[in-house]
Amino acid sequence: MKKTFILTLFFCYGVCAQTPVLISDLKGNNYNANEQLVIIGSTVYFRADDGISGQELWKSDGTAAGTAIVKDINPLGGSSNLRELTKAGNTLFFIAFDYNTGYELWKSNGTAAGTTIVKDIAPSSESSLPLNLTAFGSTLYFSVYNNSQLWKSDGTAAGTVMVKTFSANSSVTKIISGGNILYFTVTNYTNNTEQLWKTNGTEAGTLMLKEFVFSIYSYVFSGNTLFFNASDGVTGVELWKSNGSVVGTVLVVDLNEGEYGSSPGYLTELNGLIYFSAMDSFYKSDGTAAGTQQISNRDAYYLTKVNGSLYFVDYEDEFTIYKSNGTAGGTILLKKFERYDNQTTNFRFFGLADGSVYFVAKEYEHGEELWTTNGTPAGTLLEDDLRPGIYSGFPNNFSVDGSTVYFTATNGVAGYELWKKTGTSAAVMVKDVKPNNFDANPNNLAKLNNFLFLNATDQYSTQLFVVNTGNSNFNLQGLGVQEVSDFLAFNNKMYFQGKQYNGRELWMSDGTNISLVKDIYTGTAGGGVQNNSNPAELTKVGNFFYFAATNLGDRELWKSDGTELGTVQVKNINAGGNSYPNHLIEFGSHLYFFAISSSAYQLFKSDGSSAGTNPVPYSSAYTINAAEGAIAKTNSELYVKVNTASTGAEIFILDGTSLALLKDIRSGSNSSEPGNFTPVNDRLYFTANDGPNGEELWKTDGTPNSTEIIKDIRPGSVSSNINNLIKFNNYLFFSANDGVNGQELWRSDGTPEGTFMVKDILEGAVGSSPSNFCVVGNTLYFSAYHPKFGRELWKTDGTEGGTVLVYDLFQNGASESHDANPTQLFEMGGNLFFAADNGTSGNELFYFKPCPTGATFNQYTYSPTYTYHATQYIEAYHTLKFGRSVNYFAGKAVVLSPGFTVSAAPDNDSNGNNTFRAEARGCN
Repeated sequence: MKKTFILTLFFCYGVCAQTPVLISDLKGNNYNANEQLVIIGSTVYFRADDGISGQELWKSDGTAAGTAIVKDINPLGGSSNLRELTKAGNTLFFIAFDYNTGYELWKSNGTAAGTTIVKDIAPSSESSLPLNLTAFGSTLYFSVYNNSQLWKSDGTAAGTVMVKTFSANSSVTKIISGGNILYFTVTNYTNNTEQLWKTNGTEAGTLMLKEFVFSIYSYVFSGNTLFFNASDGVTGVELWKSNGSVVGTVLVVDLNEGEYGSSPGYLTELNGLIYFSAMDSFYKSDGTAAGTQQISNRDAYYLTKVNGSLYFVDYEDEFTIYKSNGTAGGTILLKKFERYDNQTTNFRFFGLADGSVYFVAKEYEHGEELWTTNGTPAGTLLEDDLRPGIYSGFPNNFSVDGSTVYFTATNGVAGYELWKKTGTSAAVMVKDVKPNNFDANPNNLAKLNNFLFLNATDQYSTQLFVVNTGNSNFNLQGLGVQEVSDFLAFNNKMYFQGKQYNGRELWMSDGTNISLVKDIYTGTAGGGVQNNSNPAELTKVGNFFYFAATNLGDRELWKSDGTELGTVQVKNINAGGNSYPNHLIEFGSHLYFFAISSSAYQLFKSDGSSAGTNPVPYSSAYTINAAEGAIAKTNSELYVKVNTASTGAEIFILDGTSLALLKDIRSGSNSSEPGNFTPVNDRLYFTANDGPNGEELWKTDGTPNSTEIIKDIRPGSVSSNINNLIKFNNYLFFSANDGVNGQELWRSDGTPEGTFMVKDILEGAVGSSPSNFCVVGNTLYFSAYHPKFGRELWKTDGTEGGTVLVYDLFQNGASESHDANPTQLFEMGGNLFFAADNGTSGNELFYFKPCPTGATFNQYTYSPTYTYHATQYIEAYHTLKFGRSVNYFAGKAVVLSPGFTVSAAPDNDSNGNNTFRAEARGCN
C-alpha cells in the first residue's frame, strides 16, 4: 500500500487573496467616450483613453496618423480626468489632475513640452478645483475653491490672479461672455438668491447689478445687451435684459403675471431680435414689452440659429422639426419623428460653412443617427447611418471647423471614437483610439433565490440578464426584456419595469422565463409608438406591492398582488393632474410616500384602499414648499426631510399620526439640508449643516435632545464631505475628509471618541476616495484609489490592519496605474458580484468568492477529492480515509492536532493511494 503525505509551506506577502472571476464578456469593443472637442487652428483637441495612459489630452489633424496623445499628465496616478477644454485666444486651457498638484488649471500649445500647469493655486497636492472656464477675448476667467473666488489668467503664472473673493455662503455659478462686458452669477446660499454681476477684471470693477430669487438658466446677447430669464420675487420667471448698469438691468415683459411666470427658455438672437420658447408657445422680442409678441402656439425646444434661419423641435404630438424665419407664415414643418424614442438630452442643430444644416434624430429603422435638411420637407433626410440597421451610432459632441464637423460616435465595431464629416462626403472614423472591448455596464443588480438579476448591454441591446448562481459556471442568460429597472422580489417572483413590444410596463420572472404582468397604459402615442406606464419604486407592504405608474397621462399610485387582475390603481390623488408618487417606503404595515395633491406636495399614508390613502397631518405653523427627497425608518421611527417656509429643509418625524419637526438644526428659514439617512440598530445617522460646523455627522433616536452632532470631523465651517454611509458589524462606516488626510474610510459608534479614520489608504491631502460599500459576511468591501494600483477592490474588517487591497484587477505591467473601477458591488450567497474593467474585456460582471476565516475538521473525510481555503487557520484532527486527495490552504497555519491520521487501504484496494497537501498561503 502506497501512502503519500505532502506538507508545503508557501508564505505569501502583500496581496494574498482569491482572484475575481469574469462571468461573461458580453460586448465586443470598449467605449472610449471621446468628448469636449475644441478646435484651434486646424487641430482638434479632445480627451480620450487609449487603455494605456488613462484619460488624457489628445489632438488630431483629421487623419489617423495625425491623431495622438499630447501628454500623459498623470503617469503615476491613472487618468488626469481633464475637463472643460476651453479656447482663449490661441491657447487651450483645461482642468486636470496630477498626483503632485491636485486639480488645477493647465494649458497646452499641442506639444508635450507646451502642456503645463498654469499655476498651482492651492500649493502641493491640495486642489483649487477650477470650474466655469470661460474665455473673454484672450483672457480666461474661472472660479476656484468651491467657486468662492473669481480668477482670471493670461496663460502665465504671474498673470493668473484673483479678481474677487465672495462670502463663505456664496459661489460663482455661471460666467457669461458674448458682448463687451463679462457677466457672471453668484449664488447666495444664505438668502437662496442668485445675483447678476459684471467685471472688468479688477476687484474695483467687479459690481453686483441685481439680485434674483431664481437661477438664470438661459441667456443670449444681442449686440452688447444681455437678455436672460430670471425672477426678482415680484414677478415669476420672465425675460430680462442688462446693458451692464444697475439701472439698465430691467424686466423686458411680464408675459404671465403672477408668481409662476412664463419661464422663457432657449433664448436665441436673429437679426437683432430675441426669439424664445414660453408657455408652450414660440415668441419674439425687440427688447420692449410692446415689441414682445407670440409667433405661434408651438413650443420651441432646442431653438437654434443656423445659417440665418431658426430651427426648433415641438413635442406636442410627436418629435417634430420646424424651420422659421421668425414669422408665423415663415414657420414650416420639416419632418415628424416618433416622440417617445426622441427624448434625448444631446439634441442640437448645427451648420457648416457650405450652408448645410444637421441634427440628430432617432427612427426605429436606423436608430439615433445624423440627419440633414436643406430647409424643405423633401430635403430633410438621413445623412449618415453610422451604425447600420436598427442600432444607434449616437453621434454627439459636435465641433465645426468651416465645412468640416468633428464629433464622437460608434459604428458598433469600435467604441465611441473621433469622427469627421466634410461637406456631403460620408462621415468617417478618424482613429480607433482604444481598440479593446466594449462595456456591458452591468447595473441594477437584484437577487431572488439562486438567481441574480441585472441590466446589461450586449452587442445588440441593453436588456435583462440572469445568472443562476446555483450552477457552478455562473453563465449569463439574456431574457429579452430591454432596459429593466426597479426590481422587487415578491412571492418567489422578480417584478420589474421593462420595455418590449408594448412599451415600458410591469413584468415578472422566475429566473428562467418572463411574462408581462399587465399592460397598464395601452395603445399608442401616435406614429406607432407605444404608451408607457413606467412603473417605478416597487415597494412591498403586506400581501401587495405598490408603485407609481402612468395611465391615460396621469401618474398615480398603483398596487399589485402579482396578477393582471390584482394590478389596480389605488387612488386618483390629484384629480385632473399627476400626483407623481415618490419615495415609497413601508412603515408599520402601511405605505408612506410623497405626492402632489390638488393643494400641495405632501406626505401620504395608505392602507391600500382609496379611502385609506390620505395626507399625513402636520402643524398649521408650517407651509411645506417641497419634499426634499429623503425618507428613512428605524425600528420605531419614520424620518422625513421636508422644506418648509419657516424652517428651511430640516428633519421631521412621524409623531403618532402626524408629521412634526424633530429639530430645527439650523434655526430659522436657513436649511441644515439633512441627508444620507442611515439606520444603525434603532438610531438614525445622517449628515446636516448647522452653519458653524459645516455639514457633518449627526445622530438621533427620535427625540430633540438626542438629535446632535457626533463630531466636527473637519473643524470649522468647512464640510467634511461625508458619503457612502453603511451599517457594518453594528457600527457606521463612511467616507469623509478631515482636511488633512483627504477622503478616506471612517467609522463611528455614535460617540466623538468612537468616530475615527480607519485607515489612511492614500497618505496626503488627496485621499483614496472609498466608495461603493458592500457587506459580505464579516467583511466590508469597497473601491478605493491608490496611485500604485489605480481604483481597485479593497476590504476591511473595521481595523487599520484589516483594511487591505483585495486584488489588482486592472494590472498594467510595472506602473500598475490603471483603474478597474469596481462599481455595483452586490452580495449574494456569500459571494461578491461587481462591475469592473480588467483592461481587456471592458466594464463587465465579475464575482469574488471570499475565504472563510478558519475551519476545524474532525471525524472522517469521505469525499474522494476535497480542497478547502481559509484566511487564517485550519485545524485538523480527523481521519483521512483511504483513496482520498485532500488539500488544505490557510493564510497563517494548518494545525495537525492529535487524532489526525491517514488510514491505510487494504492491499487489494485499487484506491489505496492517499494524498494530503497542506499549504500556508491563503486563498487563490
